[in-house]
Parts: sequence; C-alpha cells; structure tokens
Amino acid sequence: MTVCLILFMINTCAIASPIQMVNAYSTTFVPGKHQGAVTTLALDKQGYILSAGEDGFLEIWDIQRNTAVERFQVSSYPITAMVLRQNAPHIALVERSGNGIGKISAWDYINKQKLWTLTVSDTVSTVSYSATGSFLIIGENNRIMLIDPETGVSLTNVPSINAAVHFVATGKSEKTMVGYQNLGLLSYWNLSTGIEMQHFRVPAHLRSPILFGSNRFLAALDSTDLVIVNAVSGTEIARDPTLTLDMLISLDPDSTEFMGLNSTTVYRFALNKTGKLEIMSAFSLPREIPRITSALFHGQTKTLLVGTTAGTVWQLRQNNTAQVLYTQDQSRIIETAAAGNYFVFITEEQYAGGVPLDYNQLDNDMVLYLERTSLSRITAAPLVQDSEEPVHLLFWQTQNTRDFPLLVTINPDETIERTPLDTLQFQFPLQSIALLHDNLLFLDSMGNIQVLSIGSGTSLFTFSNLGLLDAGFWDEKTIIMARSSRHNEGMPFLRVDMITGETVPISLPDIIGIKLYRAASGTVYAAAVDERGSSTSSSTVLLRFDQEGPVMCAQTAGEDIDLSIAESAGILASTLGDEGVSLYNPTIPVTRTAGFPLTVVDGGTVFLALDKDGTVTWHDPYTGAVRALFRLYEDFWTLHRGDEILHGQVVVSNKIEQTTIQEE
Repeated sequence: MTVCLILFMINTCAIASPIQMVNAYSTTFVPGKHQGAVTTLALDKQGYILSAGEDGFLEIWDIQRNTAVERFQVSSYPITAMVLRQNAPHIALVERSGNGIGKISAWDYINKQKLWTLTVSDTVSTVSYSATGSFLIIGENNRIMLIDPETGVSLTNVPSINAAVHFVATGKSEKTMVGYQNLGLLSYWNLSTGIEMQHFRVPAHLRSPILFGSNRFLAALDSTDLVIVNAVSGTEIARDPTLTLDMLISLDPDSTEFMGLNSTTVYRFALNKTGKLEIMSAFSLPREIPRITSALFHGQTKTLLVGTTAGTVWQLRQNNTAQVLYTQDQSRIIETAAAGNYFVFITEEQYAGGVPLDYNQLDNDMVLYLERTSLSRITAAPLVQDSEEPVHLLFWQTQNTRDFPLLVTINPDETIERTPLDTLQFQFPLQSIALLHDNLLFLDSMGNIQVLSIGSGTSLFTFSNLGLLDAGFWDEKTIIMARSSRHNEGMPFLRVDMITGETVPISLPDIIGIKLYRAASGTVYAAAVDERGSSTSSSTVLLRFDQEGPVMCAQTAGEDIDLSIAESAGILASTLGDEGVSLYNPTIPVTRTAGFPLTVVDGGTVFLALDKDGTVTWHDPYTGAVRALFRLYEDFWTLHRGDEILHGQVVVSNKIEQTTIQEE
C-alpha cells in the first residue's frame, strides 16, 4: 500500500516515476546568483572572481568553467566595498547598516573564517590593503586608520588629514602613501612618521579614481569629464569632455592603458608618450545586460567582468559578445514550522509545501507537490510527534485585510481538514499568533488579544493592552505577554489567568519584551532588549515568575529584535546575534550553512534551521553538526545526507485539488 498525502506532503504514489528525470539533475551543487546588486568585484591569484553585493553574500566564480562555484554569507548588511589582500586569501569588506553604523570585516575566504570585525561610522570613504598586504588602510570621516590585517588592531604613525580621503595607495616599498582628498588635494605621507611630505591642488569631487602607469598617473571623472592628472606633480595633463562615463577600470597597473564604461559603451584608453589621451577601442554593451554596478578586467582571458543590479556577473569580450556566468537559483523557503511528523514551509514565490521531519523517509522516487498560497506566515503548536491527538497549524499574513487565516488540522490517520477563519472579527494587521492544544490566540497590532477554542469556535478570553509586541500561552489557562518599554511601566512581561483575570508582572526596568516562545516541554523563553545605560544589549531569557525571576541564557551587544528561539531534546538554541545559531548551555556554535540562519525550529529530536538562501538544515541538538540539508528549486528538490545527494521532482499547482489521503 502506498500513501499519498497531497497537501504539503511528499507524494509516493505509483504515478509517472521521476527516476528518469533524476539522471538529468546535476549532482554538482551550483550556487544561485546574488539577491540584489553586485556592488564590488575582485580577482584573486588563482584567477577566480570574487563578488559581493547588497545581499551580504560573497560569491566565487570560475570564468574558465563559466559558473559560480561558491556562495556564502559574510554580513547581515549590504556590502559596499571589497578589497583583496595581495599575499593571502583574505578580503576586507565594508558593511553598511543604513542607520549610521557600519562595519569593516576581514575574512579568510578559502576557509570561510572571519578574522575580525571593526564597528565604524557609516561614512567609510575608502578601504585598501597596502602594496604587499602588510596593513589595511581605512578612510573614515576626516581620518585615516592603519590596521593590522591579521588582528584588526590599530597601528601607530597614522597620517593626519583634514578632509575625507576617497582613494589611497602605497608604493611597493610601503614607505609612502598617496591619497586623494575630496576637497581637491593629492597628498603624500611618510608612513614611518605619519607626516605629510607634500600635496598638490587637483580638481575637487573626482569620482572613480584609479592609478595607472606604475602609479605615475591618476585618472578620474570630474562631473562628466574624464581627467588625467600627473600623480607626481599634480598637473592636469589631459581632459576629455566629450564622453559621459559611469566608472573607470584598471588594467595592468604598470600599463598606460585603462578602461571606462557608461550604460551603452565600453572604451579602452591609452596615454601616449606625448601625454595625449587616445581611445584605442570601443564596443557596445549588449542590450540584454542589466544596469552595471561594478566592473573588473580579467587580464588572463582579456575580458571585462561586470556585476549588475540583477545579481548576475557577465563576461564581456571585445568582439561585442557577452555571456552570463551560470548560476542555479534556489526557490527560497522563507517560512517554516514543524507539525506532527512533517515540517511545512512557504516559499518566496508564495507556494506552500512540506516534507517529513525524518529526512530518511525521503528517496529519489518522491514527488513534492506545492500549491499556491496568499499567506506568508506559519504558526504551529509546540511539537508533539506520533500523537493520538489532531495537530493544528495556522497559515496567516500580516500585510492586508483580504486574506484571512487558514487553520490546517492533521488528524492521527493523516487526513487533513482546512478551515478558513473568514467569519471571525479581527483587527488587522495581525501581530502574532499562538497555538496550544485546542486553543488559538490572536494578537493584533493595536494590542488586542483574542483566545478561541478550535473545537467549538467560541471566544474564551479577550484582553487589551497598548504596546504589546508578542503574546502566547503559558499553559492551558494562562497567557503571557511581552511589552514595549513605553507602555510596560518597568514590567516587560505580564502573565494573565484567563479564568480569574489575575495578572502577574515581572519587574525589569528599561527592559523591552520582544518575543515569546513556549517549548514542547512547557518551558517559556523570551527575547528582551536592555536599554539601560549608554549601550543596548539583547538577550534570550528563561521566564520565571517566582522571587528569583528570569534566568539569563544568552546575551549579545546591540539590538536584535528578529532572533529566533527553539528547544529540542531539552536544549535551547537561538539565533541571537547576527551570524549563526548557538546551543546553550554550554555555548556551542551550530555548524552554519551558506547563509546566516533566519529561524530555528524544534524538530523533535533535531533542530531545523532556515537560512537566508532558503536552505533548511537538520542539526544534531547536542553537537550542532549538520545531519542533512534540503534545497528547493523550480522543478526539483535535493537532499544532501552525508556524501549522498537525493533528488526528486517538484510539481506546482495553482489550485487545491485534493486534501485527503488516497490509498492504492
């Protein structure tokens, strides 16, 4: 007997076998493209192209094979600049949060290991390694910092400046440094003393400056003009007002040639022996290329590599041909929950589906059915596997008043019931939802709580309090709330008895209650932000309402309001911080995947983690090691289990055709 559970489940029915299609799937994982613009490109000594972008990912490309070969996240923020260290597989990145705070981080990109991070203002104007990589140069506001590339520690003899520096470079001996200041100064410093040796007046507000001709010449864009300056004397030696360019591109640093491009054309320039600027060649950009946001010349293949607003990287050849480097985009899972013996999910394209929690039940001959949904969130009751009671989960959304929540019930015999909650009175948008046994709790954005009985459909309890950020069940008769500092009067967490109306607060001045999580064990955890003093910190706490009060489980600097909490096998896991999941206590980092985790879910005997690329990973609850990894694509899925890669077909339906079990 073969069982087919169409709604959210893997189909193992005797239909057309996908085994023939499995042979067509690539067993080599090819990463997807950037999600957003490619802001910066670099070329390493092995000839690989490195790209970084608005999605916070670093991508590595093999242009000989015309494909992406590696992709992993290095920042939670957009990356605006990247430089490559000359004598090591290290990069330095500029990360901008958009709220006045930025970061400089250094990575060993071969071992995917972060070396260090510096918090800076959001006004970093330039970053560059010295000629042999002995130190890193950072221009921030009206100062220069010299940084040890291995440790991130500031060095001495820092040059003194009085304006933002938008370009820096050292000589090969690293004894002197040249820098262009935006007010119109080209300065030279003695790096052993930090004293400026000389400076020259040059045009102000130059864009896209590059050195060429063994550092003898500076090319830049002055408004719409291309300007060439003698870097030794500061004298302007050439200017072309006839071309409107977007950026300049270096070739061989010892050559007197360089490139420039605009939205339609790529030019190759040369400075001849008499100081005249010549256009050596020009070719038109193919129309199919999206807007270019970064560029790099690859000397070995004599091609121009460009990054685009669409997240792609293209090879441009001088014979006016172009080729996009190959990627294999995932169908990104953005929401997931565990219910009964399955984990269910919603994709970025708004399709819902699910697979068994036990990944060993997946096989090559399985078909995954997805169906269209207008809902974007999933809430499930605390996970109880192999239960004789119905399992409830709720699909809902926070965006509009048109799409009502959908209650899905999986019965012990695995029949499915779907109940649209379109007759209930809600104050949209909804803030959060919680499930426990046969009870359902709604919190709207105005601070109104409504608790319903799923079985009878009647209202069990209502409550209203301004400033509620989250609410859930403490137990069958008690609810728990998390509150903002403006309305909590020093009591960020409040417990209310639904029968008697008795309220019990926790007194914690200057603490904001952000999020609540009730584990299957009955333990209640919370996320909180501490605004006491001049600094802000975020924490995960075990809530208790006795005299001892909450128990601190984990803490990090800064404000993290999007963290996820889960408990499995009695062990706490949290995404607190900005780079990964950790287990507590003792603290054990969970093995990370390509992307930083967005959520962590109790999978019964494992943790499930969902990362920014939409990958779902099973983790050992004691060691954090990866047991299996699931990826979804447009028409197939893959499961990495040890050295084995399983594949199956994905079938998409835009309407619900079946919601019960079929047996053959």
